[in-house]
Amino acid sequence: MEHHLSDTRQSFQSLLSVHAEFINPTVINALTDLSMIPGANVGEQKGTLGQIPAHCRLSDCCAYAQRNGLNHLDSFARAMDTSSLSEAVNSIFNTKHLIIVDLGSGASLTWVLLALFAGKIGITEHISVVNVDHAMNMHRISRHLEEELRPVLEDFDFSYDRRQLTRPEGIDGFTSSELENDPSIFIVLNHLLHQNTSTSLLVPDFVQIALEACQRVSGAIPMSKAYGISLEPWGLSRGFGQSGLNQVVNELGGSALPAERVAGDKNGKSIVGFTLP
Repeated sequence: MEHHLSDTRQSFQSLLSVHAEFINPTVINALTDLSMIPGANVGEQKGTLGQIPAHCRLSDCCAYAQRNGLNHLDSFARAMDTSSLSEAVNSIFNTKHLIIVDLGSGASLTWVLLALFAGKIGITEHISVVNVDHAMNMHRISRHLEEELRPVLEDFDFSYDRRQLTRPEGIDGFTSSELENDPSIFIVLNHLLHQNTSTSLLVPDFVQIALEACQRVSGAIPMSKAYGISLEPWGLSRGFGQSGLNQVVNELGGSALPAERVAGDKNGKSIVGFTLP
């Protein structure tokens, strides 16, 4: 029986606020310590606009994650509480198995908030997280933060597994047995789409390959469709952008909602929700 979750509106922001006293200093302290270990300054420096190259040094990745990670998480919470995402929220948290695909995941904090929300609702029994980021040191940070943030997840009655990929081709690497419980799929693109000069795989190709892989996973699940969200700075017009995302979604037979503005940074954030059949 499907549960309607409309009464949980604003719950993502509330939930983040409840756990911020632990999450915020834990992330800051963990990244500060990690940035100072031997060898942290070996590798390429981040770009002038904050772009993270594939072989970016650990210290720069920590600095980027520390500066932007928590701000992006706050924007993500605001986005998930908008009315345009209510259908996605009602769908993905009404199944026993949730697959989260985080594209350009970086430090990958969004899955933690989604997991906390799933634990609060109490329907989800297992979460599969697929983090895709071309920078190996971002995956290192993600694993480190997972260990540090584990205490906030241990109170909930669900299990989880995580897969970390440097390229999107492996997203649909689920076996048929892993999809037997008809999982829901949620795709997150968080401040990825404008950074089309910072990766060996250009963003248009990255998005195309990733969404095609997500669609194949969705197609293996009866009566399923994948939901997704894109977050970008409001008013961004250069690069691939959300207009490019909309084109790919439409070509795959999906649909994208009009952009919605939420608070965040100086000019706000642009939120686009989309679905794939």
